Amino acid sequence: MNQKDIILTTFNARYSHSSFALRYIYANLHEYQEKTKILEFVIKTDIETTAEKILNFKPKLVGISTYIWNANEVSHLIKIIKKVSPQTIIFLGGPEVSYEPFRVDLDMADFIIKGEGEVSVYELIKNFYTNTLPKHKIIPPQMVDLKTIKLPYEYY
Repeated sequence: MNQKDIILTTFNARYSHSSFALRYIYANLHEYQEKTKILEFVIKTDIETTAEKILNFKPKLVGISTYIWNANEVSHLIKIIKKVSPQTIIFLGGPEVSYEPFRVDLDMADFIIKGEGEVSVYELIKNFYTNTLPKHKIIPPQMVDLKTIKLPYEYY
């Protein structure tokens, strides 16, 4: 299996769903796209199997889109990934962590990105590669200039 430094993932509510948010993030990763893989699962997927599929890529960073319907699965997934690969940096985004980041036990995540992630995720990844990761766990929302954001439609 090919190594990918960055995995963007989520648990969708159904098989027929796909994550628009992950594709928006991916579309705006610029030079980091080739190091990135999107992996999507559904909430009924076995969490250990999910973790194994993610870790097979030997990622350095894992970004998880978190919603009310998948927050418990995300919490369990983080614990497994950190147990098996504690050096892997996990960052979370999505409405569940943007507005109520401590409602579910997500403490083992390294970073929580609040608000729109198109710019914040890119900057976090860039900071990782330049060894200048943020000192604070919560990354505040940033204003996004819609004129500079790439649309994700080509990644469907």
